[in-house]
Amino acid sequence: MSDLDLVLFTHLHADHSADFPALVKSSYFEDRTRPLPVFGPPGNERFPATTEFLRDLFDAQHGAWRYLSEYLAGGSDSYALQAHDVVLVPKEIKTVYRDSGIEATATQVIHGDVPALGWRVESSQPTSFCDS
Repeated sequence: MSDLDLVLFTHLHADHSADFPALVKSSYFEDRTRPLPVFGPPGNERFPATTEFLRDLFDAQHGAWRYLSEYLAGGSDSYALQAHDVVLVPKEIKTVYRDSGIEATATQVIHGDVPALGWRVESSQPTSFCDS
């Protein structure tokens, strides 16, 4: 977790996002100090936007795992999750992240009525990917 550069959600079906709180919790046992950018789709009437999804999980007052709210706010002893909704028009291809030799580019993809993104990640450094 301390080496992770960013998180890219394709969509927010449970089988693609449910392990995220456990990943955040695991960072309690590591020395991560830099922010963690989290990118994903905007919402619709059936799905939350990525920013709303993180608030639903970690908000200090109403989050499902509010005891982990320091990661949403970036407390003095923790890093901050930086949530981003990637809003695109159809057929748009946009680079949304470029840092430390990593470039992440997104486009809308069709996944029924689920807001969804396709990602292209390029790296000039050795990289590990996890695709659920």
